Amino acid sequence: MVIDDPTIISRDQVRRVLLCSGKVYYTLNAAREKNNVRDVAIARVEQLYPYPQKEIQAIISRYHRAQEISWVQEEPKNRGAWSFMEPRLREILPDGRITKYYGREEAASPATGSAKLHQIEEQEIIQHALELSPKKAAEAAPIPTPKQAAERATPVSD
Repeated sequence: MVIDDPTIISRDQVRRVLLCSGKVYYTLNAAREKNNVRDVAIARVEQLYPYPQKEIQAIISRYHRAQEISWVQEEPKNRGAWSFMEPRLREILPDGRITKYYGREEAASPATGSAKLHQIEEQEIIQHALELSPKKAAEAAPIPTPKQAAERATPVSD
């Protein structure tokens, strides 16, 4: 199943379509809303297999002015869905359109091991995918540190 972007009012203004799966959608969407980015559509690929070729093609065809159809993921390049999606996207891309990858570089481990480094990498992914300045990306994706998350989760008693 593929879910098109319900927030796009004018498909003719969209210059980039981002395809993604999972939690990264919510991070991208929040950053897009906060920064008032209106020329980037975000579609969710909720089921990778069997590959929803017709559904993806239908979404791409709705954005006939979009020159870039790209994949965004939080996982390292060699661990997420990119290796599955990349050849399939290239096969169905209309002439003149390009595809890119926005995500972490290849890595032996699925995680950095550092919450701070993970946060920095996530901000860079958002920055590149939505073409935000580094400052706007940092403001758009404030991810709490483990300590901040614990403090928020800890009930305060009087």
